[in-house]
Amino acid sequence: MTPAAALARLTACMEAEIAALGAGDLDALGATTRAKLEALRPLADPAIAAALPHADIAAAAELNREAARRVNRARARIDRRLDALARAVGRAPAAAYGPDGRLTARVLRP
Repeated sequence: MTPAAALARLTACMEAEIAALGAGDLDALGATTRAKLEALRPLADPAIAAALPHADIAAAAELNREAARRVNRARARIDRRLDALARAVGRAPAAAYGPDGRLTARVLRP
C-alpha cells in the first residue's frame, strides 16, 4: 500500500467515525474505530509517514481532533443526564478530583 493510499484509508475511516458519532450509531462507531486502528498500522512505519505531505497529515490530525471533540461533547451530555437522574432519586453527585486537580469521577452521595 502506498503512503498516500494508507492515509486516504485512514481519512475515510475517521470521516466514517465522525458520521457515526453524529448519528449516535454505536454499532457503526465500534466498526469504524476498529477500522481506524487497522488503518493506522501501516502508518506507524516511520518510512511511510515520512513520505506523506505535512498538509495531509495535518488534515488527518484535525479530523481526529474533531472526533475527540464530539466524543467529549457526548460524554458531557451523558454526565449531565446521569447527574439529573441521580438528583431525581435523591443521590446528588459529588465531584472527585485527582492529584492533578482535574475532575476524575463522579461519586454519588447516599
